[in-house]
Amino acid sequence: VGAKVVFCIRIRDSVGLSGRVRRILNEKLRLKNAYEGVFLAYTPETRKLLQLVEPWVLYGGAPSKATIADLLARRGHGLDKTAKRRRIPLTDNTLIEGANLSPKLICMEDLVEELSQGYESDVFEKASKFLAPFRLTCPTTRFEQQKLNENSSTRIYGDVGQEMETYIRTML
Repeated sequence: VGAKVVFCIRIRDSVGLSGRVRRILNEKLRLKNAYEGVFLAYTPETRKLLQLVEPWVLYGGAPSKATIADLLARRGHGLDKTAKRRRIPLTDNTLIEGANLSPKLICMEDLVEELSQGYESDVFEKASKFLAPFRLTCPTTRFEQQKLNENSSTRIYGDVGQEMETYIRTML
């Protein structure tokens, strides 16, 4: 992948998963349900985890800033700091500022910049942990279902590189 930041989408349910793969998807990658997506720092550790769960996920380089801004505006939720970790919609900048992620992250534009570039690893980690996994829509057309279906000979999974942006756009 050659990028500092990747976007990862879980595309299959947990039928037939081993315990190890289920733990990686649920706990380490925070992808509990099908068609949920998260931003990840692309480190050697993350690369190994993604290789282990490759048949169940799509991942690729971070999308453009416009796509990230659209994703945050339509599907963006932050996690509450209480024990229940409720999903709170990102409706205004006060939620981002109130999360105390970093003195540099005070508005939606700063969050978009950080997610697209991943400049400082600890700031990026705080920002990605603050964001709840994005709940994307599943493919609805027969062609889209066939492309992502595990029984199909043209199945798509794993590293899709720069095509990730088109997949995000179709699932928004």
